[in-house]
Amino acid sequence: MGTISKDTFKRLFLLYTIGQFKKGVYGRLRLNKVIYFAIKDARKIPFTFRHDHYGQHSKDLDDINEHLLSMKYTTAIPLESGQGNRYALTSKDHMEFYGIAMSCIDSRLKEKVDKVVQDLGYESEVDLKKKAYMDPRFLESEEGDVLFEENLKERINVDLPDDDCEDLELSLDPKFISAMTHLSDWKGRQ
Repeated sequence: MGTISKDTFKRLFLLYTIGQFKKGVYGRLRLNKVIYFAIKDARKIPFTFRHDHYGQHSKDLDDINEHLLSMKYTTAIPLESGQGNRYALTSKDHMEFYGIAMSCIDSRLKEKVDKVVQDLGYESEVDLKKKAYMDPRFLESEEGDVLFEENLKERINVDLPDDDCEDLELSLDPKFISAMTHLSDWKGRQ
């Protein structure tokens, strides 16, 4: 059995979740609400959520989303309305491995993501907001309150060989990906 860092798990979790949408996630608001419902009662909570002006929101989730965009694992396609983006995978090549890794970390959490994407991921924005704003935890809080906090250990056990865990670490490390991209670009100019 190997381990991965909690930051690697956060990127894996978000990448896996986005990958469960057939054509990507329509908007940051939808992404936040779907993940909120997927993790609110989980044992492993990868993101802290607060009650903010637009409901349940995670700044950390937004930051990890930016990491995935900078690594070119996801893309942000402007919505036709001109308000927001559709976040989609640039390639589904490794989704099977990411699904296996998610199952080896927490199979119930993976199943919950799958179910929430299926049940809520394609709701109209109006209906999704209604469900989010009727959540008891949200109703009992005020703007700025923490709804729940990330609770991950620094290292997370994964029921995979060490080599696979190292592959996950490297493939989901934005600094490593940036360095390899830079090196590849430099070699291309030679």
